[in-house]
Order: sequence, then structure tokens, then C-alpha cells
Amino acid sequence: MEFRIHKGRLKDAVSEAASVLSKKSVLPVLNGIKLEVREREVVLTGSDGELMIKKVIPFEEGCESIDIGSSVLPAALLQDLVKKMPGPVHMKKAAGCMLIESEEVKSSLSALSTDEYLDMAEFESTGAIFMNGEDLVEIVRQTLFAAAKEGSRPVLTGVHLDF
Repeated sequence: MEFRIHKGRLKDAVSEAASVLSKKSVLPVLNGIKLEVREREVVLTGSDGELMIKKVIPFEEGCESIDIGSSVLPAALLQDLVKKMPGPVHMKKAAGCMLIESEEVKSSLSALSTDEYLDMAEFESTGAIFMNGEDLVEIVRQTLFAAAKEGSRPVLTGVHLDF
């Protein structure tokens, strides 16, 4: 697994993927961000076991996939490291770790296998509906009054959507 990418695009994607991670996870792999390098894109996935964010970064000029593959990297360390990189980032997996370089800065992070990482369920869009985001917010706002503020049954603190 090896690729080159602009620092800003990677930093934004890592930040978005890390936003759903739990501070205390039972599975060590869920403290990390899954990176998948494909021919024309890099996919970053963050999950806490219930919520999942998948961010796709298509390669453009100055970015390239050298070798496809996947790995899970510790989210907090990756986020801090990418923020401090001075320029374009080159990442390469070697011997159980990810080598990360940017200009004169070189570092490495331990890389975990993606075997235990949860996969996002694929679904067919044949039964899907599409709606304006503002309309969905309004629907939820109009029903939110009936949800419990707190309670011993967490299921009552949400809004059930059934299409």
C-alpha cells in the first residue's frame, strides 16, 4: 500500500472520519481509521461500532496511487501527524507499520489489519428515497418533542424513521 496526496485533502478527510470515533472502544481496531488505497481514490472510514463515516478522496493532479491495499491506523496519532506535515504527504506500508513522509519530515505509525474492521453494509438504491436535507430536518424537528430527554431506555431518546 502506497500513495501520495495533498496534505489539506488528507487532513480534512482524517478529521471527518475521526469525528465518529469513541474515546473508549472495546475493540482496538475501532480507535483507528481504515485507509483503503484504490487505483483512483483513497477511502477513509471511521466507526464507533454503531455510526460509520466513509470519506472518498479521488486522486487528482499531484496525487497518485502507487500500490493498492488497506490498513487501520491510530486515529488520534494520524490526525496530529497530518496536521503537522509541511506539504504533500507520501504514505507507504512496510513491515506492519505505515511510513509517512512530507518534505523533510519522516514518521511511522503502527498499522493494524483490516480483518476485524466493520464493513459498511452495501445496499441497493432501488428502494431508496431522495429528499432535500431541509425537509428531513423539518420532519425530525416536528417529531422531536415526543422523544425522551433522558431515561433508562435509550431507544426512547431517538426518532424512528420508517420508509
